[in-house]
Amino acid sequence: MPLHIVCGPMFSEKSTTLYRAVTRTLRAKKSVRVFVPTMDTRSAGQLKTHSGLSLESLGINPIAVSASSQIYQHLKALDPQPDLVVVDEAQFFDLDLPLWLGKVLHLNIIAAGLDLTSEGHPFGPMGSLLCMADQVEKLTAICQHCGEEATRTSCLVKKNKDVLVGGDNAYVPMCHGCWAVHTP
Repeated sequence: MPLHIVCGPMFSEKSTTLYRAVTRTLRAKKSVRVFVPTMDTRSAGQLKTHSGLSLESLGINPIAVSASSQIYQHLKALDPQPDLVVVDEAQFFDLDLPLWLGKVLHLNIIAAGLDLTSEGHPFGPMGSLLCMADQVEKLTAICQHCGEEATRTSCLVKKNKDVLVGGDNAYVPMCHGCWAVHTP
């Protein structure tokens, strides 16, 4: 599949899905390039799962970029091209991410990110990426309040701007019903 999008709320194991894809690709003795946004400072430029798995343990150092055009520029300069391109935290990239990834759809790309903001709106470029995708994997988490399947993320703290980078100190997964009741 050229463009595979993995999405869902916080704690739905999106990064674990990417980790598994990278592991399988490396086991097949194929090449991987991983890109992360510089604005996500939670893991110091590394792709890490909430259970502590890191690509660093596989010898992979993600390339931190501040603009989606840098992904394209980096890939265009590579010869040979990687067998798999991974984009983590795609929601944090600029709205041009679908444009730049669209120029390299001859490559196998897997991108993961939150599909919705904590307010329930499409998050950054994710809406467009979902429309472009050849395969979509929408994951769920466990609702913090009732234990049902969570499809939303609720923010626990007051946000001063649209995007607040954070983990379990700032966000919890919720089912749609609990989100509607508990989200301001």
